[in-house]
Amino acid sequence: MQVRDPCHARHRQSQLEQDLLFQKNLSTLVQSLPFPVILDTSSLATNVAYRKPISHSSNAPGGGGSLTTDGDSSPVHDGGPCFMTRAESSPWWRVDLVRPYSVRVVRISTTAGEELPALHDLEIRVGNHSRVRDNSLCAWHPGELSKCCQFELKMKGRRGEKQGKQIHEGFLKPEEIPRDERVERNPIQLIKSGVSNFVCARPMVGRYVFIQMTGADGQLILCEVEVFTTEEFSAESCSSNSDSHAVVFNQTCYDFQVSKKGTFDTARKECNDSGGDLIYKFNEITFDFVKSELERIKNQLQNKLIWIGAQKDPGFISRTWRWVTTREEIAEPMWGRAQPNNYNGEQNCVVLDGNHAWLWNDVGCNLDYLHWICQLNPTDCGSPERRENTTVDSTNYSVGSVITYQCPQDSKVVGDRQRKCLPSGMWSGFAPTCQFVDCGPLGTIENGVVTLIEDRTTYNATAHYFCSENHTLSGEETRHCQADGTWSGKDPRCLYKWCPPLDAPANGTVEIPSFEAGSVARFKCPPGHILIGQDSATYCGVPPPLNEGVRQLLNGSTNVGSIVEYQCQEDYWLVGPQRRVCLASSLWSDSAPYCKLITCGEPEVPPGAIVTGPNFNVNSIILYSCEPGNFLVGRSERICTHEGKWSGDASYCEFVDCGRIQPILKGTISYLNETTFLGSVVQYTCSRNYRLLGQSQRVCPRDGHWSGDAPTCEEIRCGEPERPQNSVVNIRGNDRTKNVVRSRATASGPGGQGNLPLVTYRIGATVTYACEAGYKVEGRLIRQCENTGLWTGEPPTCIYVDCGAPERIENGGFTLPQNATYYSATALYFCNENFRLVGKETRKCEGNGTWSDDLPSCSEILCREPERTETIFNVVVDGYDVGGQATYSCATGQMMKGSATRTCQATGVWSGLPPHCEWVDCGDPGKVENGRVYQINQSTIYNSVVEYSCFPKYRLKGVFSRRCTAEGSWEDSAPTCELEEVPYDILGDNTIEGAQNVPAGRSGGGDTRRAGGPKNETPNGAVMKRPGEEPPNPNVMSFATFRESQRPNIHDDGDDDGGYDVVNEGDSPYPVTNGHTRQTGGYSNSSYSASPPSTASFHGSSGGTVTINGVALR
Repeated sequence: MQVRDPCHARHRQSQLEQDLLFQKNLSTLVQSLPFPVILDTSSLATNVAYRKPISHSSNAPGGGGSLTTDGDSSPVHDGGPCFMTRAESSPWWRVDLVRPYSVRVVRISTTAGEELPALHDLEIRVGNHSRVRDNSLCAWHPGELSKCCQFELKMKGRRGEKQGKQIHEGFLKPEEIPRDERVERNPIQLIKSGVSNFVCARPMVGRYVFIQMTGADGQLILCEVEVFTTEEFSAESCSSNSDSHAVVFNQTCYDFQVSKKGTFDTARKECNDSGGDLIYKFNEITFDFVKSELERIKNQLQNKLIWIGAQKDPGFISRTWRWVTTREEIAEPMWGRAQPNNYNGEQNCVVLDGNHAWLWNDVGCNLDYLHWICQLNPTDCGSPERRENTTVDSTNYSVGSVITYQCPQDSKVVGDRQRKCLPSGMWSGFAPTCQFVDCGPLGTIENGVVTLIEDRTTYNATAHYFCSENHTLSGEETRHCQADGTWSGKDPRCLYKWCPPLDAPANGTVEIPSFEAGSVARFKCPPGHILIGQDSATYCGVPPPLNEGVRQLLNGSTNVGSIVEYQCQEDYWLVGPQRRVCLASSLWSDSAPYCKLITCGEPEVPPGAIVTGPNFNVNSIILYSCEPGNFLVGRSERICTHEGKWSGDASYCEFVDCGRIQPILKGTISYLNETTFLGSVVQYTCSRNYRLLGQSQRVCPRDGHWSGDAPTCEEIRCGEPERPQNSVVNIRGNDRTKNVVRSRATASGPGGQGNLPLVTYRIGATVTYACEAGYKVEGRLIRQCENTGLWTGEPPTCIYVDCGAPERIENGGFTLPQNATYYSATALYFCNENFRLVGKETRKCEGNGTWSDDLPSCSEILCREPERTETIFNVVVDGYDVGGQATYSCATGQMMKGSATRTCQATGVWSGLPPHCEWVDCGDPGKVENGRVYQINQSTIYNSVVEYSCFPKYRLKGVFSRRCTAEGSWEDSAPTCELEEVPYDILGDNTIEGAQNVPAGRSGGGDTRRAGGPKNETPNGAVMKRPGEEPPNPNVMSFATFRESQRPNIHDDGDDDGGYDVVNEGDSPYPVTNGHTRQTGGYSNSSYSASPPSTASFHGSSGGTVTINGVALR
């Protein structure tokens, strides 16, 4: 069996030698096993562990478990180490094959060094249980693996003693290997460069394969594990497309198309033409395999979007996705983040997105630059399994074909003689075996001989019995070797002079006294019948038949004088007389002849020649060929003729050597046969970015000169890229000029080629297309020079730019001043009445076929909240749209300056300016003759109070105080001072005379006089009155202490030094507002009124000093 992993092209060549060695080695090992091991050298086993799920007892820092089934057996993976468990007791590793397989061989690749321990005490187990010990033992290896099998690659003679240490189930012990096998065939190493192949003692069926180190603590180190079976077809059965990447996973072909690109329909047609469809209906395990495989080959992909066989049902609002092959609804799509978004209702196909961990993404079905994955059925079953000594009668292994097994002539077929290639890619039934059958030698027959046809006693052999002269055979003349190892029939006997029984004539009888030779037989007829012929006869009996020939009684009888003639079949010689006569002694003359197969004998073999053929019998063809380096002179075929001679003359061989070949510039030469003699082939290859001009191979012919001429290597360069009309081409990465720009101005001929000098560009150069003003690119913008010498893709075209009608806006519209929508045309947007344009008013048709800037919008014109000054009491707005009004109002006691109403204008601004409120000012309350006026609030604005007092000897007539009203007038009428004689007491020596000022609290004689009569006083002695009532004594007032900073207003019509009463605001009977006394006139005002500001002012006082009763007040 040729055990190899056919799925990975990058390892095929490097592993070919190892596979061939393993094939030869394995055959040798299995030959002497006492149990049947179903392996052969003609069928391929497939690695079914590739990319399958892995688990393990632990994982040391470094390589992950997935490295063990990634197809790379090297000791370094992407700069990191192989997989390793931690140092622990009985570490284990497991692969899940997803389904049960009949496992034949497990190949382990490992590494060891000064810092890494070697594997030891390994057990390989196969079964359907997820725990190690619940599965059957496939093979085991005691001791260190590195010390087990250190063989030389080309070892001659006896093998070293170390190989005898490889003693475990499934491998041979030294004594089990025949001596000639041990010495001459030299089965070279099973473990080479850290690779161990473990053969199960018998095919073991299971889903899980375990590798475990038993015994002492250890660290399991695995670079690659391959599990081989013949129940999986190889990747070669999937696709014949050399540009694709075909992989077999779980008995299904997956063809990763990495070179072609196309739309969804193109990809699906390609898959259908190959007998499959886009990958569909895959589970999570298969999806993990697909993602890991895409990740491995991502550097070969020109983009990272891969078509799969899923599509959305038609309809803008549909949300159902189905597999295109089975039309089944996809229950759990594996969408990426924020997918599907189905942009604009046009993304109805599914891709694997490599930019988002290969999760699903919905895209438009017409993208023509995506790769795809085909899910295929196999086209053939591959080479069928052939067990030892079996052959197959056909080389047609396609699906539906039938093969027939054959065994050597000495063996019988045990099992299915015929097998059919099923659509699954597997052969029906099982490969049969050849069981050697030998019936053994036949015993001798007395007075006769036994002849073995082809001189063999094995299965289907034939034996003929002959008796000596004067003896007759009694029993079967021919016997065959049967499948059960016995000869057919019973042993015959040769009886002395014994004639065979005679048949009686028709309607008569025969009397035979004895069957001994010489006896006379008599014939009789019943009454009414006449005997025709002799009534008695002496017979020699019927002569024995001729093997591979015929006998003929020329007289039609066996009585005395009868003649028998013998003739052999074609291809046989007659040995003995051709005729025999029946003698009077009742015996046939001479000895019985026999037929012998014509043979030509062994042909001569000239020096350097090789003669092959099945045998040397008649009609056999032998073929002459020459050893390497020789050519044949003469015919290559000779036939064994019926004369027993080989036809024609013997051919001979002449040696030819063509010698070594001169190397070529920028290229390499490989001798495929590693020889230079006749028939050798030399292969030419060029360095990267160079291509071969001439034949890639040359052969050493008979004339001793290499065939053809030596090729040359020419640098691969791309010609001048196509330049469409109205385009601008920018070429980068050229070795001659770093940046080459071509435009229509440089082109004159059709297609823009003009008369430019011939320029070529290196691989990797890029050409970027742009269009002249007024045109836009349709197609790919960038093309690259590939190693084929061609630019990728097709050149784009420059089409005239027409932006089409601009988008309309709500509550507005647009005008086209040029009445056109082509390049550089403008669109002017406007809004309806009472709407304002938000955005740019003008948009321009740009070179990319779109209108510039964002689409503006029309927003309803609204005025902001109307401004208000601090003095405004309230603003009422009935609407902020155009025409809405804002009405201002002032607090009681204030009057508005400006318009009380403002309107929202079409400009979004309120009309006019915001008004403000000012306090109502009642103005100067006027003077009172013979008295004074005192302003309580020190102002004349709203709610200010003035009080009136008369000079001595005068009485107040009218109200004592007046308040400034909201109407801007003083309430009530101003009072008057009327002269009244009032007696006064003499206060000491201080006598008041008229308006004389007397200091308060002093008297000339120590007595103080006061006016008599009842008084209505406040706690400070201030005289109050009820409304409409004169105070009882208005001339009597109390005084309070004035703060230096306060200067009350005093209005008087007398002299400044006249006596006057002042009310201190701290002692005032009226409420105090803003630090100033407010008089209420004896009743409360429950309505809201603003508090006027206090401002100190004096009216009617020129000097700022008032003297009352002799006290100067400032």
